[in-house]
Amino acid sequence: MKSVLKWLLPALLLAGVIIGKKFGTKFAGKAEIAGGIITGYTNGTVTIGNDTFALAENVNIFEIDEEFEVKSLKLSSAYMSNVEYVTEDGKVTSIIVLGDAPLTASYNGSKISVTCGFELDGITGISMKSLKLNGKTVDITDFNMNRSGKDITIIPDEALAAGKYQLTLNIGDGTSSVEFTVAE
Repeated sequence: MKSVLKWLLPALLLAGVIIGKKFGTKFAGKAEIAGGIITGYTNGTVTIGNDTFALAENVNIFEIDEEFEVKSLKLSSAYMSNVEYVTEDGKVTSIIVLGDAPLTASYNGSKISVTCGFELDGITGISMKSLKLNGKTVDITDFNMNRSGKDITIIPDEALAAGKYQLTLNIGDGTSSVEFTVAE
């Protein structure tokens, strides 16, 4: 039930529901709600996916924590996060952080395939940070990595052993982790 509420509450907030404070403003046909990954920002702009928007003067950036408390954030804290946002007249007025950028991963016996929920084009600094097997660090020195569109392919220097893996990637100035299992 908590997980359903955690995703339902942001949608309600973005629709203008009051929970302690009203987020968003006029909703008179000029506001739009959308979602994506924050892939860049400056002092007065935010890039979500491949679209860059001006920030409204009084932009609200927030998340809902595990206790369902609304917490204000700085834009830098939302970088590479999955968000929903409200635009009015072409400017972003509200951003709610839903969590980390979505990643999925699998292993087919010769390569690790990672699919991102966002385009990687234009994002610099993508690299492997770490790989853990059942909590123990795996040496990734000789692994090769390629990327294209939303996909990252990692080719290990030898077949991976069976077990539960956690892969952490550096993406831009942030990190994202994904788990996958290698069957026996």
